[in-house]
Amino acid sequence: MKYSLGRYVYGLAAIGSGICALVWHDFSNWHQIKALADIPHRDILTYVVATIEILGGVGIQWPRTARRGAVALGAIYFAFALLGVPLIIEHPLVYNGFGNFFEQLSLASGAMILYACSGPTAPTRKKSLVQVGYYSFGICVVSFALEQLFYLSETASLVPKWIPPGQMFWAMATTAAFALAAIALLTGFMARLASRLTTAMILGFGLRYGCRRSLPIPIVSGTGPKVWRLSRSPRRRGLWRTFLAGLAQRSPPPRVWVKTASRG
Repeated sequence: MKYSLGRYVYGLAAIGSGICALVWHDFSNWHQIKALADIPHRDILTYVVATIEILGGVGIQWPRTARRGAVALGAIYFAFALLGVPLIIEHPLVYNGFGNFFEQLSLASGAMILYACSGPTAPTRKKSLVQVGYYSFGICVVSFALEQLFYLSETASLVPKWIPPGQMFWAMATTAAFALAAIALLTGFMARLASRLTTAMILGFGLRYGCRRSLPIPIVSGTGPKVWRLSRSPRRRGLWRTFLAGLAQRSPPPRVWVKTASRG
């Protein structure tokens, strides 16, 4: 199996994310587990999930265990995506629930692509799995853009004030960049270049927030269904999106990707 840099980083980011949760007790990112208030020993469940995340990330680094690692990570993230559905049903006019869902679906999409390319699979099935994973991730990038657009003020507040020309400028610029990247990924027009530029942009996010142990989490107050909390850490979100974009940059539109992979 021929590995790309994006796949190695996918596993390393999973390892780092799990370690952060265990060492810093930073469980606020898993709002799906946090929402399971009635389940006893919820903290133990969180440690179990973090451990699986670490083991899955380690497994992806080696060809013999890559498929198992992809299954482990994909199962967790897809389950998290499904746990976000009740919030969407409860507050269908608030985009935060959709953003949470597509955040987790993007991780599951990367795992699906890795699974399809990490072992002996019939060409037709491999093509189908890669297509589903690729276009699912493209749709998730649309959600990234929409989420920043709907919560533009909160996005701007995460930009350091000392960076010229201003916080709102960079919030709008990165939102537009996500939108253009989504178009490129879904249409296949300059998809590789778009994914590389997106990787560079999100890597900047990860470096900006990764060096800080704790970050302020903005709260949007209000009444009724408009009450929501930005419960995901920008540090972790930036790391995940970075390796997913890195994976996508080695995956042009599915038909081209499968044809290229078959040569090895």
